[in-house]
Amino acid sequence: VAFACAALVVVLELGALGVDGGGGGRLAQRYFRAHGDNVTCVELNAAGTRGVSGEVGARPNVLVWDADSLRVLHAFGGGFYSAGLAVLFFSPDDALVVAVGMDTDHSLGVWRLASAPGEPATRLGEEKGETLDRAAVYGGCWMERKRPPREPGEDDAAYEARCGRSEDRDTFATVGYGKHVKFWELQQPDEALDEYQAESANAVWDQDNNPVTDSWRAVYLGWPSRVLLTAGENGLVYAWFDKKCVASFRAHARGPCLGLALARVDHPAEGEGDQSVEFATGGADGQLKVWRARLPPAELPEGEELAPG
Repeated sequence: VAFACAALVVVLELGALGVDGGGGGRLAQRYFRAHGDNVTCVELNAAGTRGVSGEVGARPNVLVWDADSLRVLHAFGGGFYSAGLAVLFFSPDDALVVAVGMDTDHSLGVWRLASAPGEPATRLGEEKGETLDRAAVYGGCWMERKRPPREPGEDDAAYEARCGRSEDRDTFATVGYGKHVKFWELQQPDEALDEYQAESANAVWDQDNNPVTDSWRAVYLGWPSRVLLTAGENGLVYAWFDKKCVASFRAHARGPCLGLALARVDHPAEGEGDQSVEFATGGADGQLKVWRARLPPAELPEGEELAPG
């Protein structure tokens, strides 16, 4: 677990506390000290081996670092962003980072990390959002990762094993103020050129059954349900499929649902049944809850509710 404290990132080793079932132990707490100003956001990759953090300032930097050694691997963003960084997250293969700024245009950049530590990152796509008088983007997550090229001599079985269920496109989501639930696609109009565009589409709210609200966090469940979950200001958790809100349930009775994280996700093979997921929510009511749900493949039937255990 990593969180910001002034200009530091505090990294906690939960295994030492027996959180992983290994028994009680002393808290292992370390500090990432490379930022020059207050840290505004921090995220770890899915494996917990890398962190990415951003700071406040006129020319704020994004730092990618090793979670074990706390050594800086990449630094970028100074000059593209102003005011500070609001949201950061990795792609599933850790090759790309999405970074959203705190400036009034809510500048969004998709950055490709160099293969060697210390080499500069490349900004692939960028976008300027709507100008509002408050921070508009509170969270986000990667969704589908584009399939990498086939290796020379690689047969179909080896390619499928290496790529898993990757798609033919790069997609991610951002959430925030008002109706801000957006689905993004990183496009490369001409594959012969190393040029990209970040294109977005607004989500479609089902206002009759699922009230519109600010959204704080987002997680993607992947194959086979392909459902995105978002945490609402009104205490509800929303489920999205194909850019549409298909269900919601109340996670916290008082105040917003501020935290949303995946605990376990099953990815059954095609035709092998529903997807089983466990996720945690944290609310302004001071409660931390763990939920279990089963989702059918590909699509939630219209009007069907999630049934947390």
